[in-house]
Amino acid sequence: MKKCLIFLAVVFFFSCSSDGTEMVPPDMNGGVIEGGQNPPGGEGQEEDETEVLSISIQVDGDFFGNSLQGEMLLSNANGEVLSRKELLNNTLNEIAMEVDGDLAYDFTYLIRDSSEAAYKVAVHTFTDVKGGMYVLEDTPTNGNGDQFLFSLLNTGDDIESLNQPNTGAMRSTGNGGSYSNNFGLKDYPGSFYAAFLGSNDSEPRYYYNARLERNAEVSLDFTELPFVENSVTLDFPSVSIFGVSLSGFVDEDAGRKLKLIDQSGSAKAKLYYPEGIYDNYKLSAFLNCCSDFPRAYEIIAFGLPVGLTFELPIYEATLVDDSLDNFQMNSLTEHHFNTVKFTNGQSNFDDPVYTFEIHGMGTTSLDFSKKDLYDNMFPDGEITSGDINFGSLKLINHSFLDGAYEQYIQSVLGEREEYPSGTRIVTASFFQASFR
Repeated sequence: MKKCLIFLAVVFFFSCSSDGTEMVPPDMNGGVIEGGQNPPGGEGQEEDETEVLSISIQVDGDFFGNSLQGEMLLSNANGEVLSRKELLNNTLNEIAMEVDGDLAYDFTYLIRDSSEAAYKVAVHTFTDVKGGMYVLEDTPTNGNGDQFLFSLLNTGDDIESLNQPNTGAMRSTGNGGSYSNNFGLKDYPGSFYAAFLGSNDSEPRYYYNARLERNAEVSLDFTELPFVENSVTLDFPSVSIFGVSLSGFVDEDAGRKLKLIDQSGSAKAKLYYPEGIYDNYKLSAFLNCCSDFPRAYEIIAFGLPVGLTFELPIYEATLVDDSLDNFQMNSLTEHHFNTVKFTNGQSNFDDPVYTFEIHGMGTTSLDFSKKDLYDNMFPDGEITSGDINFGSLKLINHSFLDGAYEQYIQSVLGEREEYPSGTRIVTASFFQASFR
């Protein structure tokens, strides 16, 4: 009888354990438990206090190569790296561990880039994660740098390009005027839009081809091109550095593409856009202000362009401690997300560049210590936490991703180009001089 009771108790224990919380995304198949670390808490911990924390990155295509390598890491609040995994192409890269559900864990994405003269190591750490599945997608391009010749006749004295590079352009005023330049597309066949303002016109003219083939040659009479039908006037405050651009989304064989339509460096900008070509728009404005307390602002709006008078966003913050070991910030402005960036100094342009960005949900009182985490990421001492210093504090309001932390993480790992019309993203960046 006693043996039967013991057997029933064992069965009951394992039956309860199988009902524990497992934060494994429903679309993960065949995940492997990674890490090999003992669950936090040690001896005597209740079984129902643990859960499986699963973080995965699906790498589509040949995202990584000889000059680009990536890793993903899971760490605890003490900065101990519990598990790390190299990111492989065309693979679901997963870390899944039993953890104490009452404690906080960080997820880190680390990229090494040796494609340029300066070797770069970029680290993105996301605090207090609850799991998630993310995607890195290599954007296939078959352009291979192929260019095509674009020529215009009867241009008059001169023409100004609204959205195509001016470098390399050949101009002539003889025989009514001419213009020629070499342009390229990332994908062929692909859409091509070019708008030019002639010296004899008050409105720009444009050329559009929805399916331009490789090695094409385009030769046109400028005076026969249609005028751009629509324009929007934007009024921004006078700031030290300013730039605004308007882009449009269009479907192509290789997927949905974002194409530059018009841009301006004027605080009172009139931007032109055609009708019936693009079905969604992205307006991006960058402002640097002010000389006494420098800050940088970015305003992004999706949807049909509407004439507006902009004011500088109101963001206020105080920096209590800018060290990686004991960072503290207080914000007087509510915001959805925040990012703190550290970086090393460069004596020469080809010195290695190390950046460390710590991302999290927006809070009016932010404090953390990531010194040990950073040192544990580089156990061979290639760089230490003492080599990097505070660079900037970024406060972000995102009308579409309000509270959606996992979607925000995805937007950092692989920038999502398009959001629904009406989406507004407003960011303020503070630097060391911003707090003096």
